[in-house]
Amino acid sequence: MPGKISFTLDAWTSPNCIPFLGITAHWISKEWKLKEILVDFHKLLGSHSGENLADAFVKSCKEFNIFSKVFIIILFLQTFFYNISLHYFYFIRSLVRSLRRTIIFYA
Repeated sequence: MPGKISFTLDAWTSPNCIPFLGITAHWISKEWKLKEILVDFHKLLGSHSGENLADAFVKSCKEFNIFSKVFIIILFLQTFFYNISLHYFYFIRSLVRSLRRTIIFYA
């Protein structure tokens, strides 16, 4: 994947109470065609906290050697989470610390 990559992240809990994070990569090919691929379907260790989500995302990106290409991240969390804005804040803070640069982020 040449250039920068945008990501969508979707976190949820299965009916048997197992938390997961889906990570999809999106980019534009050299032929200017929009491409996407499921990068990882990550079983989270613990809750959907911002730190856990960022940790899972960083590990997956490093495993696939695409961490340096992160450009935009769109994160979907279920809206009934208690204090959801705090989860977003901790996710962004943890991710920016790992990237050591600014990213564009949408929630």
